Amino acid sequence: IIKRCRNTVSLENLKKTFLITSGSPINKNKSYGGGVYQISINCDTWDCEKIYNGNCYGVLKVGTRIYVVDENKGIIEFDKNLKIKNIHKIEKGLRPHGLAHCNNSKRFFLCCTDKDQIIVFNDKFKILKKIYISEKIKKNNIKNHHINDCTVIEGKLYVSMFSISGNFNKEIYDGSILEIDVDQTQKNNVITNRLWMPHNISYYDGSIHVLNSFKGELLAYNLNVIGKFPGFARGLDFDQNYYYVGQSRNRNFSKLLGNSLNTSIDSGIIIFEPKNKISRFIQLHPKLAEIHSVLLI
Repeated sequence: IIKRCRNTVSLENLKKTFLITSGSPINKNKSYGGGVYQISINCDTWDCEKIYNGNCYGVLKVGTRIYVVDENKGIIEFDKNLKIKNIHKIEKGLRPHGLAHCNNSKRFFLCCTDKDQIIVFNDKFKILKKIYISEKIKKNNIKNHHINDCTVIEGKLYVSMFSISGNFNKEIYDGSILEIDVDQTQKNNVITNRLWMPHNISYYDGSIHVLNSFKGELLAYNLNVIGKFPGFARGLDFDQNYYYVGQSRNRNFSKLLGNSLNTSIDSGIIIFEPKNKISRFIQLHPKLAEIHSVLLI
């Protein structure tokens, strides 16, 4: 009991600063709408400040620079003081989401949801090649897989998507993690195809982590459920003690009827301590309905 109380006190006394992104419609209001927000927690109080206005999805730190995916403007490059240093333009109509970086090859990888493809850039954001998940889009001209996020681990690109078969439009959610060799992109492996709207694939503590978003689950260590949350889980980071999980309003909550006894409509950040399975919730403005990424700074 004493140990558990000490863990609770540590969580209550947490001091931490991080960024979140939202792809919600742009709004001039400083408390909600699409953009980048800085959240600063000081024990039992917290502040949420919008620092950039836009339809934003992936966020990535490389060295001292922070890169944010803006659906309309491209890749926004911030310095360590969160000042815009560059805007790397990308083509329209991609609906870009996740962004990853390979330190060895100095390449960036951008998930393009509406094109079923990953664009590979060099460190100056010049396009090197495009990796298609399948040939389906070339035949039917619609997105089939709904790819979301990606990460690079030891020369392999790992991509999360709603459907590996390309049938999510037909209500087939064989959500997957696909492993792609970044040099020989025709070589790939399906790690799993049993997820439901997965996002935010990451690599912590020598293990692949992913959010099984629709079911509100955090998977790790052979993709076992190590945490479960009451909302749509999207946005993930880890500081070796706590997971920081974004919770968005589930736009498809009616599909959960019969699968869940309680679905939260609140938006915010769940700070989850995995050893003792305890958490606290940082509630954000009710109109900030969509959180896509979390980045500790």
